[in-house]
Amino acid sequence: MGLFTGRKLKQAAETLAEALRAEAEDRHPEAERLARQAADLHGRASGPGTAGVADALTVLARALRQQGRSTEAERELRTALAAPALRTALGAAETRQGRGEDTLTAALADWAEHFGPDHHGTAAARAALAAAAA
Repeated sequence: MGLFTGRKLKQAAETLAEALRAEAEDRHPEAERLARQAADLHGRASGPGTAGVADALTVLARALRQQGRSTEAERELRTALAAPALRTALGAAETRQGRGEDTLTAALADWAEHFGPDHHGTAAARAALAAAAA
């Protein structure tokens, strides 16, 4: 990870922590603003389908819901749930129950499409799928 990326990820994590504090203090419009900023920072630093983006979108969705904006909250949660990082984790959990190959196949395709075949997320999904098939 480059120095620039490391700084961006640190800034994203700090911004998300601020959003969580605002949420805990019922400052939902501020939590919304900060969560949007954290999602953007995570996306620029590590890609749109990563766990950091999904975490920020989850906080954003809660802030929106608290402001009575359930339709927007649902949209953000669906975006978070589509993140390849979360789908890889879900597929790995499903394989322990004798299923999960479909979830892992979809996650692998997303990783490869968005990040390329050599990305560590693509490799992790590929390994999880191979383990599921074994």
